[in-house]
Amino acid sequence: MLTRNSRVKYRGLVLATLAVVLLNACGGGELNAGSQPVVIDYSKHKALVIGVDGMQYEKLLEAVANGRAPNIASFGIAKSYIGGVAGSVTEQATYSGPGWTTILTGGWVNRHKVTSNDSKLRSQAESIFQLVKNADVRRRTASIVSWDTINDNFARDIALGYIDRAEKCSEDDQCVADKVSGALRFGDFDFIFAHFDEPDLTGHEVGFTPAYQAAIETVDAQVGQLLTALQQRQQDHADEDWLVIVTPDHGRALPDGHNHGNQTLSEKTTFIAINKAANAQFSAPFSDPADKGFNGLYGNATQADIVPSVMAHMGIRRNPDSYRIDGVPLIGELGVRQLTAQADKQARSVTLQWRVSSAPSGKPLTIYRDGKQIAQLSDSVNEYTDSDLQGFEDEVVDINYSVVLNQVPVAYLARADLGRPTPLSPALLDGLAHLHLMENDLLDRRAGPPIAPWENGVAASFGSDGLGGLALYSDSAISGYRLEDTVLSASPQFSIGFWFRSGGQQSDTPILANKDYANGKFSGIAIAQWGNSIRFNFGDGIARADLDGLGFTPDQWVYLALAVDGASRTAQVYVGDSVRGLQQGSVNLAGLDVGKLAGLRRFGLNEDATGSYFSRGYGDKGKMDFNDLAIWNRVLTKKEIAGLFSSGQSLASLNP
Repeated sequence: MLTRNSRVKYRGLVLATLAVVLLNACGGGELNAGSQPVVIDYSKHKALVIGVDGMQYEKLLEAVANGRAPNIASFGIAKSYIGGVAGSVTEQATYSGPGWTTILTGGWVNRHKVTSNDSKLRSQAESIFQLVKNADVRRRTASIVSWDTINDNFARDIALGYIDRAEKCSEDDQCVADKVSGALRFGDFDFIFAHFDEPDLTGHEVGFTPAYQAAIETVDAQVGQLLTALQQRQQDHADEDWLVIVTPDHGRALPDGHNHGNQTLSEKTTFIAINKAANAQFSAPFSDPADKGFNGLYGNATQADIVPSVMAHMGIRRNPDSYRIDGVPLIGELGVRQLTAQADKQARSVTLQWRVSSAPSGKPLTIYRDGKQIAQLSDSVNEYTDSDLQGFEDEVVDINYSVVLNQVPVAYLARADLGRPTPLSPALLDGLAHLHLMENDLLDRRAGPPIAPWENGVAASFGSDGLGGLALYSDSAISGYRLEDTVLSASPQFSIGFWFRSGGQQSDTPILANKDYANGKFSGIAIAQWGNSIRFNFGDGIARADLDGLGFTPDQWVYLALAVDGASRTAQVYVGDSVRGLQQGSVNLAGLDVGKLAGLRRFGLNEDATGSYFSRGYGDKGKMDFNDLAIWNRVLTKKEIAGLFSSGQSLASLNP
């Protein structure tokens, strides 16, 4: 159980403070004859963002229904999500550090770099504090927080004067309520961030118990204290227009609500409560998002939308060519929504896709790449492929794209692997004991036993492997496959590598295993899928060693490998992903008898080595594709595995 102190946890275009907006009686379009322009004094537009740490969306709705959260209930409330899009460059852990940094920058972890709850991490993205100050240096900002790490993560903003008043209340929520109330009532601030912590602290300690609902009620009352102070302020400053947003940084894990941090529906689901009339990004989520994972959660607003919403309310504009904010404003005019990017290494291109809320009307749509305009389209187009990447180095690069519609920019930081393929090293044939190329057959090119289906009479299915050949397409609802092993029992030094593809929906599903995977301690090794994450498991019948959390991009070919050094009792594990690059982890096998890693002396593919994992009620059945399954009786180096991943070539190119 976690204690309270050990938690999981412009320079651009400066606007004049007076902006003239032309509106007709219907809210836009041509100016009616005789009508007067509406003058908006943005110097009077201010914002308060209230963070309610770890407040679960469903539990809030329960509190609202029971009359226990009347203050938050007075807002418009919409479901949203945190954690980025799983399997993409935006994916981030559902911890507080990454969550609050996204809320205060409008960017995902690939921009802000706050990957955990480490107080030593510093946000690398422009914050809302910096954006407000750069728009008008006379504007004043404050950050008053119960969880001190938030202000630590923004220490750079404090040092540079972007945050005029930064206070840490060290897990005392009433301290936050009192100080923010005073700042609202008697101060002269234009943007305030207030953070309350009690729902998360209580969740970690006791989970979804009556005490958790009481914590929601307590924080709602403290939100009410801030709203009362704001009402009192507006009696003396009736010309001020305040935007107020209430939001959490993450959900909570089911079933008990104690923890968070992973990519599950419950941990990713959040909410945004707002006191203004909102646009379609808030009120009309897409029911058919391109990524339908997590029950369509990605059709909703995101926590990255809060910063552009504050900017829209306060009249802060950025040059669209240098725009680096991933979110979409929840108020005012909308640009594109659901902007994504997919890189194609072989074509050396990046394809952008997006959605729009209204019917096409011929409005201009402009695309910028790293500050340079590269396309002028219309709003009838929802996809663009950038093929002019010849000026980039032959390496993995981050490219900032911004798409502008209705003068509203939205950005995406794409990652593209533009490295030129290099031939595979002939040294990869050294110690190569098994090689199944799966070119329309299941034979071993090293004269070993063939792969065979577990179910008799099942014909193997083959399809494109993305390398110019074929791959084995398997569906465990029909049959997994097996391979008799002659290597692991004879050698404490071995390596395994293969190409793999899955939709990312299955969990607790063995990809390749030479053991009974019902218990991780059972003798042998297993590579398993848990959503869009890979788990490596080693057991000797008594103890186990594992490495979790190496992610992969669903529906894309990735290279999985492990190299076991029995002499040093270590294993190096790898996941090569076109979006994430080559990820590596190390597993300490010192507590295991490495001689027992031979397991049942056969491998299961999309099954465990018993052939009965699913029939015994374990895991999720599903489709998996395999290619170039190879087993060596030696330890491959990282350089060799990197070559297998980055070459884009099959081992068939070595004429094995």
